[in-house]
Amino acid sequence: MSNITYALVPVFAVIMIGFMLRASKLIADDDWAGINHLCYYLLLPMLIVKSLSTADLAAAPVFRVAAAMILATICISIILFVARIPLSKLLGLDNAGYTSLFQGSTRWHGFIALAIIAALYGDQGVIIGSIGLATLIPLLNLINVVVLSLYGDRTASSAPGLLRQLSQNPFIIACLIGILLNLAPFDMPSTLVTILDLVGRAALGISLLTVGAALKPRLNMADLRPVFSAAIIRLLGMPFFMVTSCLALGVTGEPLIIAVICAAVPTAASGYILAKQMGGDADLMASIITFQVLAATLTLPLVLSYAQSTAG
Repeated sequence: MSNITYALVPVFAVIMIGFMLRASKLIADDDWAGINHLCYYLLLPMLIVKSLSTADLAAAPVFRVAAAMILATICISIILFVARIPLSKLLGLDNAGYTSLFQGSTRWHGFIALAIIAALYGDQGVIIGSIGLATLIPLLNLINVVVLSLYGDRTASSAPGLLRQLSQNPFIIACLIGILLNLAPFDMPSTLVTILDLVGRAALGISLLTVGAALKPRLNMADLRPVFSAAIIRLLGMPFFMVTSCLALGVTGEPLIIAVICAAVPTAASGYILAKQMGGDADLMASIITFQVLAATLTLPLVLSYAQSTAG
């Protein structure tokens, strides 16, 4: 487990630095939104373009990994959807609260996942992580928008609006650009590769700072059960489904571990925004996000150690 611990400690240390920076007011609250936009729309997309455009895609089982990620996501989503009524009664949730439990259990934080993958497996690992982002962003957005449209307190976005959002997602666009450049019948200019590399190096560190800055360490005691339950499902249940799906589809070795990293990281911070927009329980969502980031410091080493033992 030592190599996993060595990779995880710096990741969560940088997240805590971001939290302390926000608390210290050294960087104004309004400025953090701009930094987050910079990461989302430029830094991480350029890292993805650089990784995919220069990679040996044939050496990575990208299609089988993508299929395993889809299978695991659909399985956990179906279980949560079918169990809505008993789960809501057990955890004392109204419909809006259920949508936040659903988001907190199914979505995953791409910033944290890519940082851990890069620390453990470098650019070749980022390739698989990027494919996972491109594969699951449309699926998870679709599933969660449907759930919020059914059980949230506000009217859902229109289907054309959702499609427009997905078509403009910078991670999906970056994956398409990177793959097209990889398949192009010419080599990228070395200057362009250097530019992408320089920007990509800044991406992960700054992104992790924004994760820490977004933490809201407040927990209503009435939300303790759903917050804890979402963490169990997200941080332990989802990795179990991912391991099972990978083995069923013949994914082993490093690709399996990378897929499990994507399954074992905390839920996406963007879930809070979606909850506010579509009538979910935004306060509960904020508590779920913060608790999972903290809890993941304990669960990730255990989950990844298990994944390594089963990866073959």
